[in-house]
Amino acid sequence: AGASRESGSKILNIVYPDHSMLYLGLAMGVPSIMLMWLISLRSPERKWVNWIVKWGKGITLLTVLLQFSQGVYHVYLEQGAFSWANGVTMLVLLWFGLYTYQSRSVKDTFKNPAVN
Repeated sequence: AGASRESGSKILNIVYPDHSMLYLGLAMGVPSIMLMWLISLRSPERKWVNWIVKWGKGITLLTVLLQFSQGVYHVYLEQGAFSWANGVTMLVLLWFGLYTYQSRSVKDTFKNPAVN
């Protein structure tokens, strides 16, 4: 939306009918960015980083749940009318949440590093 001058506001209205939800959506992305950064800093000596990363799966699932509820709120704002943007977003969030909950590789990602 920021790159296209003429249709930027139209695109923003499709994705975020309530413009204040844009900032909430951006804020919900901060924990994921922090977790990606902290995962790269893990080592057996950094116990505080390991403690935070250990909770990464739960934090990610909570973020997915909050973003899904934001999608439900968008559907509410449109009085239940179907929107491809909302439908695809909620479907991808559902798939991502199920994958995060059940995946063995996600579980291994958030394990603490072994001490040698």
